[in-house]
Amino acid sequence: MKKVLNRILLILLILTSKSVVSQIDTVFWFAAPWVTTGHASNIPVVLRLSSFNNATTVRVRQPAGTFDTTFVIPANSLVSESLSHLINQIENNPANTVFNRGLKITSNFPITAIYEVVTVVNNPETYSLKGQNGMGLEFVCPFQTNGNNGGYTPTPKSQIAIVASENGTIVWITPRCNVVGHAANVTYSVGLNAGQTYNIENVTRFASVAGQNLSGTIVVSNKPISVTVSDDSVGGVSGCFDLMGDQIVPVEVVGTEYIINKGGLNAAQFEGAYIVATRNFTQITINDGLITTVLLNKGDTYFYKTSNPLTYITGDKPVYVIHVSGFGCELGEAILPPLSCAGSDQVSFTRTNTQTFILNILCKTVATGNFLLNGSAALVPASGFTVVPGTGGVWSGFQRSYTTLEIPAGATNLLRNTHPTDSLFAMGVINGGASSGCLYHYMSSFLRKVYTNAGIDQNICTETTTISLNGSVDGGTTTGIWTTIGGTGTFGNHTSLNTTYTLSTNDLNQSELKFILSSTGNCASIRDTMSLNIFKSPVVDAGNGLTLCKNNISLIPLNGSLQLAAGANWTSSGSGSFGNSGALNTTYLPSLADLAADSVTIKLTSTGSLNGCPNRYDSLKIKFTNAPVITLGSNLSVCANNASVAISGSVTQQQVFGRAELDCLVLQALH
Repeated sequence: MKKVLNRILLILLILTSKSVVSQIDTVFWFAAPWVTTGHASNIPVVLRLSSFNNATTVRVRQPAGTFDTTFVIPANSLVSESLSHLINQIENNPANTVFNRGLKITSNFPITAIYEVVTVVNNPETYSLKGQNGMGLEFVCPFQTNGNNGGYTPTPKSQIAIVASENGTIVWITPRCNVVGHAANVTYSVGLNAGQTYNIENVTRFASVAGQNLSGTIVVSNKPISVTVSDDSVGGVSGCFDLMGDQIVPVEVVGTEYIINKGGLNAAQFEGAYIVATRNFTQITINDGLITTVLLNKGDTYFYKTSNPLTYITGDKPVYVIHVSGFGCELGEAILPPLSCAGSDQVSFTRTNTQTFILNILCKTVATGNFLLNGSAALVPASGFTVVPGTGGVWSGFQRSYTTLEIPAGATNLLRNTHPTDSLFAMGVINGGASSGCLYHYMSSFLRKVYTNAGIDQNICTETTTISLNGSVDGGTTTGIWTTIGGTGTFGNHTSLNTTYTLSTNDLNQSELKFILSSTGNCASIRDTMSLNIFKSPVVDAGNGLTLCKNNISLIPLNGSLQLAAGANWTSSGSGSFGNSGALNTTYLPSLADLAADSVTIKLTSTGSLNGCPNRYDSLKIKFTNAPVITLGSNLSVCANNASVAISGSVTQQQVFGRAELDCLVLQALH
């Protein structure tokens, strides 16, 4: 199997907001596998780095080691960075040892990154770095289970290489078979810092024997890691030995639906799907015209030998699927991208040899008539597609070999789909020959991670009735929806990532509300939660207002009340005096200026809020009214025997009387 990247360089372009990219990122981590020197050497090894519409500065370094280099990649270019002189600093050997050999690749614009083991003609392989898609906390490592590693010296083995991206990383490993230094099915742990690596290696090359294969090995960590699986010099039924491997994706990036386009291995070879369950009691259904079902537990591997052109595989829980294919006895291996939340609407690639060149294409049936290959609809016609069994007509598959006239060697080629709503497709290449080797690789997007962030937790006090919600959804989708647990308030727009929420009276009586931002779209929904902690503000009551006569003023009683604060202070807008301004029950004596102003505002303000909320106040207004002026008539002299006396008088200075004025009038009249 001869996988040489300069034969197939795939660049996924981003033209619209709905375009999907695979393995394009600005940060990559990689742990390089050990390759035997006894087959066809382990060098040259090269990093293949591709840029897009922007020239970009790229830094390749070992955060825990000594290698560190920076260079510029021109726009729309490929740079090959040789690492052959560092082979003993980057390969992870011997096993069961912590090294400082992890590679970190960063760029200021998105790039693709491939680690290629070129070797001397035979036993080459490319490892496609997945960027963020390759980082995670749980991996169930898939391997083929039918082939043994070749009898070379040093003995090639199957391996799992791990690199940590952060200090203080703990990795728990449950090997499916005996590995160097550890027994099968016994969990052990390894501590790593950023850039440190660790290699798990099978103790035997006879991986086809039950119980002697790494497939299903579980790797779990407390911080993000990247994992490389590698199967060195794997022999088929006869004749060929090939290096097989890839950087895999974590459990959260695998899917439940896959389609296999059968390749060209000899009938006796083990062409087919290796399905690895990520959860217990996973129901697998395989449909290639006939239906096969199987129940797997976490870490179990099931091999299905493909015989028909198209095979549809579904699981009721996420599964890994690797497909072994190729030409004759020359083996190729690809980790398949799932159907949902995956795909690209265009793929750019180059062909640099004249060997057999086959395109595998999978898409929605409605989009089969919308392909353009180098601008031509005739090269990928709708008539070339076949409906995939078991999909209800929804999915169709295409496979065709192209001449060098149709897809020229040395030229850049572009495959795109123009369907307005279902333009995403999966595309793979099988390149090589039955006696020269095989390159098998899927270029379209793997399931994209979705990153949902509901924002930081918020604290409010009960005087706040409206809050702002500022969330983000990135990766496989950019849309989301807000919901709340226990809340009865109102969202400004619950489908907008940045919106508002108005709390109801019931909300304000609670101590906490939960706000959930759930991603929407064709990817599995990812949720993030934001907590709103609601603290009671002080409750202050200064009492009711008063209206008093100016000529009947004495100490005015004030009776306030207070909750959820240590104390309160009385203040006045005027210049009068309080009996005790710090007591809830006190008195106020108006000044002459207060009386002249006709009113004064008295405020009671809390101090020392018990919940840390802002202090609050309440106020009352005291109005001062002029006393009425009563004028009686002249003195009268009357005889004692008169039965009645006429008295006349007048009241002035008041036109409208409230209750207080009337009381004042009555008091004056009585005097």
